Amino acid sequence: MDCWPMTKSRQAGAHMATWLETNKDLKVDGKELIAGKYGFFVIPNQEEWTIIFNRNWNQHGKDDYNENDDVLRFKVTPKISNEIKEHLEYKVNKTTEKSGTISMSWEKVTVEFPFEIK
Repeated sequence: MDCWPMTKSRQAGAHMATWLETNKDLKVDGKELIAGKYGFFVIPNQEEWTIIFNRNWNQHGKDDYNENDDVLRFKVTPKISNEIKEHLEYKVNKTTEKSGTISMSWEKVTVEFPFEIK
């Protein structure tokens, strides 16, 4: 993945921080993410990526990012494909009435994580 420098906190979009809003409490990586709106950041690495939900959703990308505002961090293993995504793509997939996955794909990399509705 040549587009992003590895091991630095990155906004997962352009300009303003990408955000996720939920009106239900979620369980992500075995931890609770209470209902609310969160900035979404990643730290890419060859072996694993750190996914970050940050309480400051209304910030200008990584320039305003403050690690002290992180409410949830966890690691995922990136999936590498031979197919190239020329645009950033997010997907929320329903797997059951109370669970699903969220994925982000760009260039040859996809990161995905499951969630449950509490």
